[in-house]
Amino acid sequence: MTRSALLGALLTAVLVTGSTAECPEKNIVHSLGCFCRFISTVGMRVRCDATRWTPETSSKFAELFGGVKIHEFMLHGELKWKDRNSDVKDSVQSGASWKTPFSPLCKLSMKTFIIKDFIYDGKPPECPFVFWGFQNVTIDFPAFASAMSSNVETVHFVGQSNINFLGDLPGLRALSIFNCSNFDIRGLRNLRKLKVLRVYMIDLETTVLSGGMLLQQADELEKLTVRSSGISSVSPDFMTKLPRLRELDLASNNIEYFPKEALGDRPLQLTLFGKKKWEESERRGGFSDILEKGGRHRVQLMRDFIIRTVEENS
Repeated sequence: MTRSALLGALLTAVLVTGSTAECPEKNIVHSLGCFCRFISTVGMRVRCDATRWTPETSSKFAELFGGVKIHEFMLHGELKWKDRNSDVKDSVQSGASWKTPFSPLCKLSMKTFIIKDFIYDGKPPECPFVFWGFQNVTIDFPAFASAMSSNVETVHFVGQSNINFLGDLPGLRALSIFNCSNFDIRGLRNLRKLKVLRVYMIDLETTVLSGGMLLQQADELEKLTVRSSGISSVSPDFMTKLPRLRELDLASNNIEYFPKEALGDRPLQLTLFGKKKWEESERRGGFSDILEKGGRHRVQLMRDFIIRTVEENS
């Protein structure tokens, strides 16, 4: 059986059954420049080589995975969409057309879209994806932000620069920023729906963390992580600016002072630093007046290198 005949047979089977919990036949997936793996506890993960992502292969991909739920899709490499001046007709559904390289993905059941080591100078997606991941990519971020703004809820950035457009994504619920340069933390102040914010290895240009510097109105924020960002303390009114915060992770900073007032009156799970540094600070009496035994908060050694404090009755 020829490759085209085998692909046709498999596509027919997929379209007839409607859905499957397993990856399509490996050789056919590989022929499109893609790799598929199904993990029972997570779901289906698909990775495709952008250098082989053409109108033809993307159309075949949409047919092949049309009845499948994809948990995570990754596109990596340099993408050159050669047929940008004319639409490419979908061979399965008459009247449909691919306007951008992302058009075939709009028809799929896909939760997470990740682009990694990705270079592309064309049009952004015309359909919204709820969960985005960007790692070392070269794209027109403002254009992508405009396309993402209506539905995106979760975004992860790794190794990016000049991502100071996040204020254009007011619907964000979860945001992670890891080792991104030229980033102004003040650009987050208008993200009023954020529930989870994680910041790693970012120059905040200050050593004292305050709630107001992160978010102007953070009524929804529940989990905040600021790691490896040179923080030595927090402002006394920290918790008053974050009324729903219940988890604060400041590990891998240079915490020298944590005001008692900053703990607030609500249950809080706090990660400060590793066990060794805690013991060194205790010998100097650095935190005994803040997290004393019998007080509202107690110390728990959850892991060898993490210290957490939680409310006694939580």
